[in-house]
Amino acid sequence: MFASNTFSHTTLKVLLCLLVLVWTSCSTPKEGPQGEIGPEGPKGDRGPQGIQGLQGDQGADGKPGPRGYTGAQGPAGTQGPSGKTGNSGLPGTEGRTGPKGDQGPQGNQGPQGEQGPRGYTGPQGPAGAQGDQGPLGPAGSDGLNGEPGKDAEATVDTTRISLVRWDHSYYPSIEVGNQPRTLAFDGTHIWVSNSVDDTVSKISIDDEIITATIKVGDGPRGLTFDGSYIWVANFYDNSVSKISATEESVVSTITVGKSPRKLVFDGFHIWVTNNSDGTVSKISAETGTITATIEVGQGPRGIAFDGKHIWVVNTFDDSVSKILASDNTILATISVGDDPTEVAFDGEHIWVANYTDGTSSKILSSGNSVVTTIPIGKTPFTMAFDGTHMWIPNYADNTISKVMAYNGAIVSTIQVDDGPNSVVFDGQNIWVSHLISNTVMKLIK
Repeated sequence: MFASNTFSHTTLKVLLCLLVLVWTSCSTPKEGPQGEIGPEGPKGDRGPQGIQGLQGDQGADGKPGPRGYTGAQGPAGTQGPSGKTGNSGLPGTEGRTGPKGDQGPQGNQGPQGEQGPRGYTGPQGPAGAQGDQGPLGPAGSDGLNGEPGKDAEATVDTTRISLVRWDHSYYPSIEVGNQPRTLAFDGTHIWVSNSVDDTVSKISIDDEIITATIKVGDGPRGLTFDGSYIWVANFYDNSVSKISATEESVVSTITVGKSPRKLVFDGFHIWVTNNSDGTVSKISAETGTITATIEVGQGPRGIAFDGKHIWVVNTFDDSVSKILASDNTILATISVGDDPTEVAFDGEHIWVANYTDGTSSKILSSGNSVVTTIPIGKTPFTMAFDGTHMWIPNYADNTISKVMAYNGAIVSTIQVDDGPNSVVFDGQNIWVSHLISNTVMKLIK
């Protein structure tokens, strides 16, 4: 009963629902508002791949990416052809002398060279011991009696005594160019620089005549001889002229410092004092190349070589510079007298002429100080050594002082022409030039 009733109610509900559905499908009801979208259902399986479409147009270029790492170096390429040889560079400065190498084997003896110029006469040696007295000779026969003599006062022949004095009238002067400045000797001739004429005169020592006159630079001053050539310092040209002593012509001209004044030869190089720039130029005598320029004192003028050192007079500093010739090092600067002008070497000492003081400073060449100062005459100029004596012209006195080298004693004073300013020794005689009278004189020693 209970189950029959339950079935009846259920059946009734189904029938009612069917009726509603039939009524709903048969009538056209109005559309209601759209409901909310339900939740997305689960993703379906992937469908088959579609057919590929046509290729589109190429897009615009993108920006360049960052630079990649450098790859490994490739193999070297083949060497190209050699380029043309460049111009030669300027010669470098002379290097320092290297250490002395081992002595090589002695070569064959070469042919005998030409005879060199006569060297200076050496100092006289000491007198030998006196020999024993010889036996007395036989007495001579008596002479005849002479006439009785007359009483008379003792007299002296002054004419004969005057002959022993130096008198320049016995030595005639040779006229040269205008304002001769310096003398040099080459073994057979005396060379004279004529500063106003811009010439050099060549004089035979035997004939005492001018054999040649050579044109050089502007304002020639100092001279030196290297065994083949005469070198001339041209003061206003800032140059040095090199003259062939045999051909009597200028073979080259070399530019140096300002106002070159004096020169000296050391066996390999010509050294030149440059008066206005306080330097010394060192020139290879063989090539004419300046190998060094050394700064010294103010107003360098006179210059000398002692076999190892170059000595330079610094006029405005009242000093002398001592230079080691081998490496150009200044070893010492030595104070001397007032306005020193020239310097000379006597084999042991350096002599310096002090123009304003009227003195000569004497320096031991192996030392660095003045050992004595000797009064000479007014304005001593240059000097020359003859092996025993130093000869010094005194410009304002018109005289030459002959000084014993070993003790500084003045042996004699000789009157010469006007303005003596340079002397040179030719192995036998002294030659002197005169700036005012434009002459050269030969004095017999």
